[in-house]
Amino acid sequence: MKSIQKIGLTALAGSMIAVSANAVEMTVAGTAEATYTTNGGSGGTNNTNTGNPLGLNTFISFNGSGELDNGYSVSFFSSLTEGAGRTSASLAVDMGDMGKITLDQSTDAGGISKINNMIPTAYEEADHGSGSGLGDLDLNGSENVIAYNTTVGGMTISAEYNPGTDVATMQGDGGTQGDSVGTAKNISIKGPLGDGLTVGLGYGDEETNSNDKDGQEWAAYINYVTGPISIGYGTGDVQDNTALTNGEAYVHYGVSFAVNDNLSLSYGRDDVDVMKTGATNVTEESSGISASYTIGSASIRAHHAKTDNYNGNSGDTKEYTELSLLLSF
Repeated sequence: MKSIQKIGLTALAGSMIAVSANAVEMTVAGTAEATYTTNGGSGGTNNTNTGNPLGLNTFISFNGSGELDNGYSVSFFSSLTEGAGRTSASLAVDMGDMGKITLDQSTDAGGISKINNMIPTAYEEADHGSGSGLGDLDLNGSENVIAYNTTVGGMTISAEYNPGTDVATMQGDGGTQGDSVGTAKNISIKGPLGDGLTVGLGYGDEETNSNDKDGQEWAAYINYVTGPISIGYGTGDVQDNTALTNGEAYVHYGVSFAVNDNLSLSYGRDDVDVMKTGATNVTEESSGISASYTIGSASIRAHHAKTDNYNGNSGDTKEYTELSLLLSF
């Protein structure tokens, strides 16, 4: 009798697994990256190299998807990063022509983040590693946002809302963190205008109760691709809601060249006008070069960047060099 019960339970479990597999598809992907980095510069306490220059990072993502009876599709994403555990997760419902709604633990599911870092590059942005982060589009609060994305006439419209910008990182039930305070909302539109030409425009604002100021930001870009050459230009302004600055107006531009199917080279420039409260305005100037060579699932990449007037401080400089070996699986 016990043997029959065991067989019956095994068959039932097998049938349940089969049903689940038919209803939902799950894929696992990831990367492993070895890096060597160096830092240099002058005038600031954070501009010199510290610690071991060798690094090893791993990233694993889980993607699940399935269809509902009404034709809508649902999808789930979760990622694990070396030393940080689960770093992001999202749940989305795709309603076809009616658009897609996403609940995301990060802040890049929609809105102005969809037109961030659009300048073409072979590997990294011009200020990667050497820039201070001034001029970054980051007025979208902390984690856990609701996003809506849809396409109209070839243009992608994306909106994002964060109901609580001042709360700490939320895991699981966000209500356990107490009352949410402040909100953030932003929107963007991007798409093709002609042969090889794409444009984008976005706006966002953030309210907090940590100070008396609210933040606003806008961004725009235009890219053009002809043959192996890609050219990009972007501009925007971040009216910060902290005491550091009144605003950070920036200009990005760059060009990348695909030498062949495996090798790409690029150069980029990033200038941020730092408008300080009660002080002289300063321009943080960054330039960077990148290269990438792909061999199947492996990529060898290199990047060097230099920033003058680092963090809006006249005379401070920072240099950064990175070598990377990336394996994808």
